[in-house]
Amino acid sequence: MMKTAKKFGLILIAFTVILNSCKVKVNDVNMPKWQSNIFGPLVRTNTEINQIVQLKNITASATVNTAAIGYPPGTYPSIPPITNLNIAPTPFISLTSFKSLTLLSGSLSYNIINAMPINIKAGAVLMVENASNNSIIFTDTIRTDIPALNGNYSPAIPIDLSGKTIEDSLILKINNFGSDGSVTALTISSNEFITLKLTLQNLSILQFTVVQSDSVSIKDTAQFTLNGYKIHTDVVGGTLTFYITNGFPLNMGLQFYFLDNTNKLLDSLFDGAQNTLNSCPIDANGYSNGYSQDSLIVNINTNKLDHMKQASYIVTSLKSNVLPRPQGITIRNTDSLKVLIVGDLLVDLN
Repeated sequence: MMKTAKKFGLILIAFTVILNSCKVKVNDVNMPKWQSNIFGPLVRTNTEINQIVQLKNITASATVNTAAIGYPPGTYPSIPPITNLNIAPTPFISLTSFKSLTLLSGSLSYNIINAMPINIKAGAVLMVENASNNSIIFTDTIRTDIPALNGNYSPAIPIDLSGKTIEDSLILKINNFGSDGSVTALTISSNEFITLKLTLQNLSILQFTVVQSDSVSIKDTAQFTLNGYKIHTDVVGGTLTFYITNGFPLNMGLQFYFLDNTNKLLDSLFDGAQNTLNSCPIDANGYSNGYSQDSLIVNINTNKLDHMKQASYIVTSLKSNVLPRPQGITIRNTDSLKVLIVGDLLVDLN
């Protein structure tokens, strides 16, 4: 019996050794990747009037030379005090990015630089008007004296522009202008004048009108990723389909740009020329009257795919240089451009 037990024990040990020598770890095997097609929406955007680039930073300036106050460039033994002078209207440099702009809300700040060799007294009244009909955009009174030779002044509180319409041609009127003048001789040069600079801020736009000489640029940024969230995926190919519903009364060139998480440009979707979107239907007054619909299918090549995998954002970029209506068109805050990006992607699932 002892011999039989001993013999059985030796056999069991040998079997265990053989079994352990044959054991294979899962990590030591190159398991085949699980590859599948995934079809579904990647990005949905809705671009509206406030994404229009030229409406984000609107400035205008006007200059009033010394001749307007009765002293053209030259040498003068003195300049007596000036009181209650109404200066002739001065045009602003034309605003070329639109014909007119109507605001729901917004504000305006201004800065005056006095490069003349005489001061400007407090109490002067500024008035900025639309040139076409003299409708007033704002009126403000200068509260403090502005020193000569590059003294400057800005109001403490921005001016409310709610409900105002601003046109591309503005005029500046200065009433009740006053100065202490100069008791000593001085020479006035041609580069000594008053400069008024306007800056429009925090705009909420009701509508704006553009004509044939104007261009319109629109940019809208949305989050973007080709990586899975709950299951890690590696995209190896496929197509992107863009479904575009255009409610803007503009024919526009379309491009998409991919940015990384630092907003660095990685790539554009289309190589070379932009794709063209058709305008929505337009009524007799230049307003949108419905929608146009387009779709684009883009095959993803290897080089572009590498860049897209690094992307955190996608920028929809649209630009219009030629209007579909020579008399001009008006874009309202109810107009929009919708983009749905659907991926039909071949992926490795890990």
